[in-house]
Amino acid sequence: MSHLSKIIAVFVSLSLVAGNALYAENSLPGSISYDKGLVIDFPTQQAGLKLNLQSQIRYRYRDFDESAERGKEDDSGFDARRVRLHIKGYILDKLVSYKVMNDFVSKEDKGGDGRKTSDLKEAYLDLRLAEYGALRAGQFVVPYSRQEVASSSAQQFVERSIVTQEFVDSYRLGAGYFGPSKTLQTFVGLFNGDSKLDGVSESGTNHPALDVNLEGVVFVALNGNGYDRSFEADPNDSPELQWTLGSGLTYAEGENDSASFDEHKLGFDGALRYQGGSLQGEVFYRAFDLAGETTNDRGFYLESGYFIVPSLWEAALRYGVIVADKGPLAAGDHGDKSEYNLILNRYLNGHALKIQTSLSFLETDVLAGDSLLDTVAEVQIAALF
Repeated sequence: MSHLSKIIAVFVSLSLVAGNALYAENSLPGSISYDKGLVIDFPTQQAGLKLNLQSQIRYRYRDFDESAERGKEDDSGFDARRVRLHIKGYILDKLVSYKVMNDFVSKEDKGGDGRKTSDLKEAYLDLRLAEYGALRAGQFVVPYSRQEVASSSAQQFVERSIVTQEFVDSYRLGAGYFGPSKTLQTFVGLFNGDSKLDGVSESGTNHPALDVNLEGVVFVALNGNGYDRSFEADPNDSPELQWTLGSGLTYAEGENDSASFDEHKLGFDGALRYQGGSLQGEVFYRAFDLAGETTNDRGFYLESGYFIVPSLWEAALRYGVIVADKGPLAAGDHGDKSEYNLILNRYLNGHALKIQTSLSFLETDVLAGDSLLDTVAEVQIAALF
């Protein structure tokens, strides 16, 4: 049975089990409804949960510059980019809430044979502190970047910027405190960090901290006129100008057999929404010090979109740059990078169901002073139901 078949079977089975339990004689009083997902509530028991199935199926064509010299072949074909089950719930009248999310076709090729594998993305508990915010522990998105905290189901483009992917942590094991305000959002926390020096490219997920002991994160964002940072673009055709400004700081240190190191990252972001138009950008700085020698890398992206037909048809473009100092980004085929993205989106039900047609150009500087220009064309159907 395929991964997709398994996840659909699980989703349907959970629904049937829940329905039988709710309507069986002498069962707990409850209800089943649909509100952007399958909602199961037990009001008298002060508990409930919500199930979502996320799917991103795409066709992609890649044309690599100087492919023969680089040992890369142009390719094309269909890909299940994400197939995820989201389970969110609460108990004790929302004093405690939780989320579990698994991707059945994880992006990384962990087996080395080209096959995608199942991967736990999120698993955490929240403890509400009344009007004082909430404590969270488990594995979750590090709230450091505007683009990273927006779900992959609510992105303006088929993928996040190469700049975000380079500078921003994604899912991490850790714990932190979220402030109570939606206007002035705050977070402070500790997470497991990356393995940086032993050749093991672990990402901080599903394993203890390796070379890096712990990574501290502080983040703050100011949201004007109800700006919601959980999604990109303006599919709701905002009648008034909404805006946000945010900044995050991370610090980590560690050691291996030969040297100690520390790393800190600083990011700033800003975004606007108004009557179908949107503008968003982020700037990042990273300093990595190894045995007294420091490398400084920088990057930024800027993206903008406009709904040609309100809430239905959107055109958008993005430009991003990674400026490498020296170190891993400046080796071989990994020098300074630039991206140019164009996209046309057809929204069928907001971000919950859309068709995306994308054309991207990735320019990479090489040590010889030349540059390579790769082209990627993609069509994606993205759904969350």
